[in-house]
Amino acid sequence: FKRAAVNTRYRECRDAGSFINSRETYVSADRVHFIYWCKRESRWKCSSTSHTQRIRAGRSPSYLGAPKGADVLSPALIKGWHEWHAKKWSFRLSAGVYAISTLKATQPEVWEELEVDDFD
Repeated sequence: FKRAAVNTRYRECRDAGSFINSRETYVSADRVHFIYWCKRESRWKCSSTSHTQRIRAGRSPSYLGAPKGADVLSPALIKGWHEWHAKKWSFRLSAGVYAISTLKATQPEVWEELEVDDFD
């Protein structure tokens, strides 16, 4: 993505306070960005964690949007995301999920980890 800070790893969050629209979220290592399910648009979106309360209240601010209806954990590694950059939405054909891996947390659960990037 042109917004370089979002090209990073995201860790799955499944604790009760992390769910948005009844779905898990994925937070960046620096906890500045997160990926959430936008129920109204039926797509995964990425936003600043500072917008969490607005999103919980039904708004959907974001600067990345996955293809409509796509599963962020698809083994096909979804590409073709849209990005808000330079005051407009742009289609990024090769941008999207770069890798999916599992992490063993200190708890017995297994966590999913996503990595997003742009290959243009």
